[in-house]
Amino acid sequence: MLVYREVLRLHFELGKSFATIGEICGLSKGGVHNILQRFVASGLSWPLPEEVDEFALKRQLYPATAREADAGVDLAYLRTEAARPGVTWQLLWEEYREAHPAGMSRSAFYRMCQQLERTKPVMKTDYAGGEYLFVDYSGQGLAFWDRDAGVRVPVEIFVASWGASSHTYVGASLTQSARDFVASHVQAFVYFGCVPRVVTPDNLKAAVTKPDRADPTFGHLYRKCAEYYDLVILPARVAQPRDKATAEAAVRCVQQRVLAPLRQQQFFSLAEVTAAIAPLRDALNARPMRDYQGQSRLERFQRYDLPAARPLPTEPFRITDAQYGVRVPSNYRVRYDQHYYSVPHALIDHHVDLFLVGDVVEIYHHGVHVVRHAKPSARWPPERQRGAPAGSTSPCPGALQRILSACRRGHRAVHPRAGGRHLCPQAARRGSPSERTGRHHAVQSL
Repeated sequence: MLVYREVLRLHFELGKSFATIGEICGLSKGGVHNILQRFVASGLSWPLPEEVDEFALKRQLYPATAREADAGVDLAYLRTEAARPGVTWQLLWEEYREAHPAGMSRSAFYRMCQQLERTKPVMKTDYAGGEYLFVDYSGQGLAFWDRDAGVRVPVEIFVASWGASSHTYVGASLTQSARDFVASHVQAFVYFGCVPRVVTPDNLKAAVTKPDRADPTFGHLYRKCAEYYDLVILPARVAQPRDKATAEAAVRCVQQRVLAPLRQQQFFSLAEVTAAIAPLRDALNARPMRDYQGQSRLERFQRYDLPAARPLPTEPFRITDAQYGVRVPSNYRVRYDQHYYSVPHALIDHHVDLFLVGDVVEIYHHGVHVVRHAKPSARWPPERQRGAPAGSTSPCPGALQRILSACRRGHRAVHPRAGGRHLCPQAARRGSPSERTGRHHAVQSL
């Protein structure tokens, strides 16, 4: 704030002392004395003409020295060069000193360059209640010790904040995978008790597989979640954190009010981390905010966001994985997670969508449900394979050895499950190709 006119008014009109003027204007006595001396030297008189404003008065009191006026600095050139990538004021200063060894000092050069620097304008955005929810992960997280493995397991901190009220949800997950990312959304909706109309995430792979300003490509599971809750996904632009400034501010508050108090605490499971976060999260939302006349995030949420948001569906989103556009091969069995699932043969060469709901694989074709399969929990262990004795790792090892031994001796061997069929009638000579054929037949008959 420029106080030159006020200093002159207090001195000439009110007759205040230098000390009193300094206290009123926030200056030292020497600063007040310097302004008055410069005013006398400038040739101006009090009262000042109306056309002389504060900036014109400053130029009269602090005229550019001859050295600075004749320094040979081209401000237009500096403005153009400073906009180039990698060009700094220090580099321009060094180039200037090479061209003008007797020119202005570095500090004077920097003062002149400050005239070229202008703060970029930022438009303040007002959000309607119940409309926008901003989500992001905190770069600073927590961790717990796995007692069984004896390793430190990092924990990802998920943050969701409303645009109108800044009401914030904080959750913990093991990864930033699509499954954990969507599960964090579902938990946040349950915590809020309502659903927004628009969700703005970052461009992480779980949300956006192909960033594009006009037509981004979303992850299969995230897209299905948005369809279920009737959401609009509006991701932030790449390298534009101001597009989700609400989430960035919420992450900073979470790091200060939730994560920092837990920095000395030791955890041994993800459940313990979640339980420790909950009370601090609620305290953050109940904390009064000075910028909103002492209202808390929770109070503003109940006043603005909750009444205007959409209600929760009767059942939460239960799909834990999704694959779109899976082509049906000629054997009409589609592959998913190392298993094969059959579909009607009429869908050969068509594309189907697979969704995992709990332990059930649901298959759709153009939005129409086709078939449902139970997903095996794991592959069959060797001891449970057909015909294998308890504790063995291969099917019927005794029968296989008897057949191969008979083939080597040239005898006609009968497998106990071959239904009376004889195997290897030509395997009479050891090491002959028919012996290998006999082994093949023996193995195929098991």
